[in-house]
Amino acid sequence: IDRCRPYFVAVLGHRYGWVPSTLPGDLVERLPWLADFHGRSVTEIEIAHAVLNHPEDARRAFFYFRAQGGP
Repeated sequence: IDRCRPYFVAVLGHRYGWVPSTLPGDLVERLPWLADFHGRSVTEIEIAHAVLNHPEDARRAFFYFRAQGGP
């Protein structure tokens, strides 16, 4: 995500996504805001890191949602 800034594309379906049982300590040390995201999906963490924590990049973020009953 950091290497792609300021661009971000999210493709979301009908599942919440994988929830890691733990987050690597060195990663939480480097990104302290992650401590509040224990028990959240990797997708949610990626969206927070890409857009929600950096609202100045929001105008270059695109979210695509899969329609119910779609392919």
